[in-house]
Amino acid sequence: MTLVISSLFGALLLAQAHQVAVRPTAKTSCPSPPMVEAALNERVPSAVVPFDRAFEREALIFNLAQGEQGVVGFALVDAKGRVRLRRRLTEVEGQEDCAALAETAALIVQRFLVELDYQAPPAVEAQAEIQAAPPPPVALDKLDLAAVTGWRPGAPGWGALEVGARVDRRFGADERLRVTLGISIAGGANPVPSGSLYPGTASIRRFPVELGVWWRRPGRRVELELGAGGLFDVTRATAQGDLGQAESRTLWAPGLWGGAALRIPTKSRLFFRVSTAAVAGLVRYDFSYRDPAAATADAQAEGITVFSSPTRRFYARMAVEVGIPLR
Repeated sequence: MTLVISSLFGALLLAQAHQVAVRPTAKTSCPSPPMVEAALNERVPSAVVPFDRAFEREALIFNLAQGEQGVVGFALVDAKGRVRLRRRLTEVEGQEDCAALAETAALIVQRFLVELDYQAPPAVEAQAEIQAAPPPPVALDKLDLAAVTGWRPGAPGWGALEVGARVDRRFGADERLRVTLGISIAGGANPVPSGSLYPGTASIRRFPVELGVWWRRPGRRVELELGAGGLFDVTRATAQGDLGQAESRTLWAPGLWGGAALRIPTKSRLFFRVSTAAVAGLVRYDFSYRDPAAATADAQAEGITVFSSPTRRFYARMAVEVGIPLR
């Protein structure tokens, strides 16, 4: 009976207590902000609000932080920037303790709201003043932006080098799933082999467009990622024969890829990423010409292939990235 009355009393207090919003951009992953938010929803669901509505509800902001010695702590900050509660959590040695840390933090917040009976400040009566104040910038809190340098072994000359950019969108409570979009430009190259009898010239330049899905395994120093997706190799090819006739074509060569990567976070906001992938080209284009001597002897003579795009139907791709989470 006492337990029931205590629970009802706690629920009544929570109905009047100030609400809490977890800042999603903490630099610690153990526990991560989604883990803490899930633990709070289990204990005090009526007090938890989305971070993008924190200003509107005048909610307390739950801020996670990690010290130099690896000790994780948090603070509750009110709408005026005042720290209302600050606690340190136990240092974590293994990833399996992260859920326990999130539960501990949620329990401390629950006691702060219920047992200390923290009351919300009076609501702002002037609705126009609330609407005039800018909301917190959270539109980009799930995106990563990276600069990419790639290398495709087997491609001719500078055509093997790629530079570009990639944007990632994180999904899930623990942000283990990411959807990526990357656009690059490759160096110009002469695809005609050195021993070819082709009397003309040619040049190609590629513009790879990549879409993929990556799964991340969290780690304290290095994170393993596995991914797969599709690739469109947009290639601009120009060939000119010995008589001066020039032919230019834009080639759309779709492909499928699967790969793995190592992501290395740093103490600053930057991260580094090294990846490798195997690509299967679904469409291959051949550039050929007819040998005048063979054509004279046999009107049905087939053309001689000078080069193909992509050079190989199955090929590898490697990349190094440096990126930053948008906040």
